[in-house]
Amino acid sequence: MPTPEKISKIIIKKDNLSELPVLSSGEFMLAEDEQRLFLGQKPLVVYGDAAGTDNTNATVKFEIKKSSSVVPLDLDGISEFSISVYDTDNPTSDPHVIPGIDVKINDDELEFAHGLGRPPKPLDSFTIYYNKEVTSFTAETGTKLHSTAFTNSGNAVEEIPGIEFNSSFKNTIVMNYTLFNVAGKMRKGTLNILVDGTTKSNIEDKYFGDSELSDVEFSLTNSGTIFKLNFKTSITTELNFDYTQTSTQNS
Repeated sequence: MPTPEKISKIIIKKDNLSELPVLSSGEFMLAEDEQRLFLGQKPLVVYGDAAGTDNTNATVKFEIKKSSSVVPLDLDGISEFSISVYDTDNPTSDPHVIPGIDVKINDDELEFAHGLGRPPKPLDSFTIYYNKEVTSFTAETGTKLHSTAFTNSGNAVEEIPGIEFNSSFKNTIVMNYTLFNVAGKMRKGTLNILVDGTTKSNIEDKYFGDSELSDVEFSLTNSGTIFKLNFKTSITTELNFDYTQTSTQNS
């Protein structure tokens, strides 16, 4: 008699992005509302004699092994996290947990109130538990890089080809962009965009770079719930526009 075929199915945690917890190491969760996948990472530990501390606060730089080197944990590349503090004066008690919302991020360091009530000792430890998003298109940006090119007829409001937003699906958009021309002039900036329903919209442009490109102005027009990104400039040569985009639908 043939052996029955056995089929196994792995089902991961699923919820909205707002409900994303700090995941266990190796645990996945799908944020269903934005179709983003997160993975809990291996915890990292720093002992009390390796941290900048006093009676109240600790300043800790967590480090991670990459190949043969040790580098600071990239805090821009993590999502939800918490810090567990182990107190050697109370070895039988559970470590107390400091949620990420109570922690100050200073580039590659975390500053927080450690709760020990005394300066940390060498065997006291601070452990970070954290998630990383694993649906990134590229490791460098975390989102897919898009490119387009356009030419203005001269101080006219004209549509940028291929860039539009449907407010039925998204109403908060952030675009990080680089604008450049064939002469090597470059401008780098961020567009913060709000679109709502069929009438409400707003756009904010923060940038720096070559003053010759400061003439370029971005705006929005819409037809129903479809909002299109436009530009206006006196420059009549071709401009190139590279950008990454993230968006959310606010409840």
